[in-house]
Amino acid sequence: MNPAAIDALRRRFDQEVPPCRRNADIALYRDFVARHDQLISAPEVAKDDGMAIRCRQAGTIGSKPFDLDFPNPDPLDAFKVLHHAIPNRNRTMEHLLKLSVAAFQLVFLKNPLVASMFYTAAHRNAMLRCLLLHGRVCSSLALNQEDDRGGWLGALSPIATLVNHSCDPNAAAFVDSGTIKIAVLRPIQRGDQISIAYPPVWWNAHDGSEQAFLCKCAVCGPDGAQWHEAHQQMSPISPEAKRELSEKIEEQIPLCEKFQHMVQILARDGHHPGEMFGEVVKRYHDLLAEEVRQRSEQSDRARLMLRVKTLPPVASLINHSCDPNVISVVDSGSIKIIVLRPIQKGDQILTSYAPAWWDEHDGSTLDFDCKCVVCDRGPEGAKWRNAREKKRILSSEATREWIGGGETQDLIKFQRLVQILARDGHHPGKLFGETVKIYYDKLFDEVCAENAKRNRAKVQQIGGN
Repeated sequence: MNPAAIDALRRRFDQEVPPCRRNADIALYRDFVARHDQLISAPEVAKDDGMAIRCRQAGTIGSKPFDLDFPNPDPLDAFKVLHHAIPNRNRTMEHLLKLSVAAFQLVFLKNPLVASMFYTAAHRNAMLRCLLLHGRVCSSLALNQEDDRGGWLGALSPIATLVNHSCDPNAAAFVDSGTIKIAVLRPIQRGDQISIAYPPVWWNAHDGSEQAFLCKCAVCGPDGAQWHEAHQQMSPISPEAKRELSEKIEEQIPLCEKFQHMVQILARDGHHPGEMFGEVVKRYHDLLAEEVRQRSEQSDRARLMLRVKTLPPVASLINHSCDPNVISVVDSGSIKIIVLRPIQKGDQILTSYAPAWWDEHDGSTLDFDCKCVVCDRGPEGAKWRNAREKKRILSSEATREWIGGGETQDLIKFQRLVQILARDGHHPGKLFGETVKIYYDKLFDEVCAENAKRNRAKVQQIGGN
């Protein structure tokens, strides 16, 4: 291997990675990449490497996503479209991508099955080349978004090649339960390209400097001066637009739908890309993201509940109620029943197959006629709803009991607070609903986190063996 190429790679690493990040793990992968850099980036291919030749000949020849049978494409056909896609070569990310390729190969080869498939030097050369090729495709086509825990969700789709980036997007992409949803942010004229933004965007005072590529959109490109001039222009709202805005503000419709109409009204009135338009479309985008997040969470829970309903015989002992006293989740193939609020002797154990009453649920999303106490239209339901609207004050004894608690873990804190409020007669009041909702969410997140932790341990065990 050429020593000058190794020195060049190391100099590039020292330039791009600050000293605080040069820990032992990164150094290990850096050395690995340095030993294999020419292997995964050289244009020539070994003569005996038939697998690599076939892979390179079939890859990056241009994809045709509309040839797929939507909305249920064959997985192999979808993979071929992704394999044929021509990726955008990002020089800034190339070094990090090679580092990732080296790391992934090390991990994959720890698996005996993978090692038995790629057992010659030529096979492993082909594996590195394919990892690099698909890494470039993923970097170009992956749609990512930050989740509520500070991590990232990503999804690949053949149609991602049809949606380009712009710092002034007319649509937004959201990852929802493994699928990609494209929502229109502002009116799109015939002939306009659908564009989304890799955050941040112009309404967050973005100037394009944070992007890992040279952005040439309407905000950052050659015509950017014209766009910025329009952005600085102050235009008064026309009387007709004022009237329409007032009507929509007063109309009793969901907040997200209200902002959707406001964006359309301001766009028709010529306020895009003004400052006021930016504030409204930013709020609309945030509401859309929150709505997708909530629907995704509800969908995930509904799927778990469906699996619970199909697991006899324990599931037959637990009925549905929109005012549940337990949470039931499927955890690594088994059912976990966790108490949400105190259960009195003789009370039936109840779980919810859908969003519960504290999520403002009215039973309309259920696929059966719910006759629980929340949905009942008779005296029992009226009694429950009266109790729901009744205003209560926390008693002195309950206040002392809560203040005297010494718990430091959030989950235990909310578990104890639910018990105190239930004993103090606050169920099903507003304060109790807000508290039990937080406790429910934390319980669900903890079970999911424990499940993911066990799955990672199993994967590491398989790799170690």
